[in-house]
Amino acid sequence: MPTLFVRLGLVAMFLASVLHGQNVGLVRNAPVLKAGQTLGDLAFEVGAAPVKINLNTRLEYPAAGADYVRIQTPFGEIYLEFLTADAPNTVANFKAYLANDGTAAADKPKTFDGTIVHRVVPGFIIQTGGYQPLSGLPEIPGRLDTSGKPITVVNEFKAANTRGTVAMAKLPGDPDSATHEWFFNLADNRSILDNQNGGFTAFARVLGNGMAVVDRIAALNQLDVDGPQAVGAFDNLPYYNVQAGQNQLELSNLFPLTTVRSVPASAVPAALRTAPVITTRLVSAAPSPSVARVTLAQNVLTIAPGRFGGTFPVTVRATTANGLSSDFTFNVLKNGAPSILSKLPVQTTQYIGGRVTLRVDVTARPVAGVVWERKARGSSVFSVVNAGDLFAFGENGDLVIKLDAADSAAALDLSDSQFRYRIANPFGAATSTVTTLRVVCKKFLVGVNETATLPGLNAQTGRVFSATGLPKGLTLNAATGALSGTTLVKPGVYKLVVTRRDSGAAAVTRVYYVEVARP
Repeated sequence: MPTLFVRLGLVAMFLASVLHGQNVGLVRNAPVLKAGQTLGDLAFEVGAAPVKINLNTRLEYPAAGADYVRIQTPFGEIYLEFLTADAPNTVANFKAYLANDGTAAADKPKTFDGTIVHRVVPGFIIQTGGYQPLSGLPEIPGRLDTSGKPITVVNEFKAANTRGTVAMAKLPGDPDSATHEWFFNLADNRSILDNQNGGFTAFARVLGNGMAVVDRIAALNQLDVDGPQAVGAFDNLPYYNVQAGQNQLELSNLFPLTTVRSVPASAVPAALRTAPVITTRLVSAAPSPSVARVTLAQNVLTIAPGRFGGTFPVTVRATTANGLSSDFTFNVLKNGAPSILSKLPVQTTQYIGGRVTLRVDVTARPVAGVVWERKARGSSVFSVVNAGDLFAFGENGDLVIKLDAADSAAALDLSDSQFRYRIANPFGAATSTVTTLRVVCKKFLVGVNETATLPGLNAQTGRVFSATGLPKGLTLNAATGALSGTTLVKPGVYKLVVTRRDSGAAAVTRVYYVEVARP
């Protein structure tokens, strides 16, 4: 018979990117919301009293039944609880492979007693129920009907393949082909196994700390006995108990399930039969106390609205004592329009070759809705700023103006632009104050016979330059556009409007800010 990933289907290894979510399994081995309970989105008025949500009254560990299996292994015992109501025929089929104290020696190879864990995929599953640790590793005999045909089980997918559940393996493309191979889910495999081949039937769940034993098995070293060119039963065969000096795999190194037996409730430790304690913790909460303060203590969630409006998700993780968890996420919607906490500076100055960041400071969350606008010099309207050569956006919606990565002439043309931002939530919008950007092309040192070439002028034969705004002691070469000065010029930042005239062409002007300083 085919082995684990042939039985599970090789596509299980290549995960959920090609799968469709047609099946929704019921969570049976982690906390769930009680019937009729919800953790839906919550809405508050600004300044409202704190709201308390007692998660003890809303969450539970779902009941399954009172039918148990005890698995004895070299690493300790694992107790399973059958999900009989979900998969009655699968449970009955599984029980047909169980031995008891009276099982004859000749019939033991037809049971799960002594079968090995023959494949481990860390973070996914470990599989067993297929092979006995005998010479040649024979597959255990499958059950046959009266005509000699293998007995398979009609698929009964209902319970989700979450961590700690136990499910049947089957042939790819054949939902009703399960016989006697089965596996432990090491992780939440819903996105893979619930949506493939009709869904894999989870028929039992691990009780108490049994997953600690399962995880220890999953951590064993493995060998590819089939070889790299083959896909077979023993591509990921775990082994243990290797002796010093041993250089060959022995049958005694294969990890067995010593016994797999039905047991009455009285044989199951009382602590395992009771619903495990559920503890909770916050995974995500309000980004700022100004919007809301969220706390969680003794499974009671408290949300205290802040002064300002906003929307944010809250995620609570509920975990049982055996480490199985579920996440519950809902949105908190604070009524109230966003507010701007601080003004932008009236003027923002930056030299060519650097970057300047304009900061967003608002009450509303998230800030993903921030829109920056720019009014260019000489324009009468603001336009939306998009990311590109000159602009980028930070995580909090901040605007980064890139005067280092852009063509210096284009960067200079940002000078005297005005910038502002807008932010909105369902209750209104807010607009920041305006800052005017001043781009300084260079710091010009006088008194050292310095000459500076202004960017973007491109001196050519017949081209003539002139400027207004030149202070006493600073001159512009009409032929080259070069700037020079004497000690007569006073230190400061000067705005120069440079005009370029070409023969037969319209004049072109550009604004420059130049800082004059003493050496």
